[in-house]
Amino acid sequence: MADRIIRLTSDTTYKEVDFYNIDGGQRVVNTASPSAILASDGILLFDTTSTAIAIDLPLASVGKIKIPFKDIGANSSQNNITFNRVGSDTIVDSAKSQISTIISSDGFSGYFLSNGVDTWFLM
Repeated sequence: MADRIIRLTSDTTYKEVDFYNIDGGQRVVNTASPSAILASDGILLFDTTSTAIAIDLPLASVGKIKIPFKDIGANSSQNNITFNRVGSDTIVDSAKSQISTIISSDGFSGYFLSNGVDTWFLM
């Protein structure tokens, strides 16, 4: 099932678009080696208790999807969570056109939204 959101498409025009959640339940990630996100992952739970974590986002062109995550180890200030782009995609967090973004706030939760073309937005 898709979530409906309103997106600004020009200075004065808004359009409803669909974003699809990754199917599945949840996956605990606790490895420093870059891991790929799978369609079956659902919510990504990062155990930062004893190791930093690196994760590769899928290509944004796979579709307009939402990838929720949570730092369940509540230790990302010491063991960062790094999200990396794949291909020439960009990541937009507090700055534009990043090749990666680092989560370093203990217990942080959020999600990524894909525009379905070439960009991931950290929400």
